Amino acid sequence: MKILSKLYTVLIFVFLYAPILVLIVFSFNDSKSRAVWGGFTLKWYGRLMQNTEILNALTNTLLSSVLTSVAD
Repeated sequence: MKILSKLYTVLIFVFLYAPILVLIVFSFNDSKSRAVWGGFTLKWYGRLMQNTEILNALTNTLLSSVLTSVAD
C-alpha cells in the first residue's frame, strides 16, 4: 500500500505541474500555433515587454504584494 500511496502522490503532482511545464516550453515557440514547434525564440517575451497594459498590471501586482507583505 505504501508504493500505491507514493504513486498516487506522484500522479497528482504530474497532473498539477505538467500543464505549467508545457506552457513554459511553448512560450519559447516561434510558431503562433501551439500544435507545431516552429523553433526557439524570445520574440513573444519582447512583445510582452512592449505592452504597456501588461507592464502596468505587473507593476500594480508587485506593488500590492510588497505592500501586503510589509503590512502583514
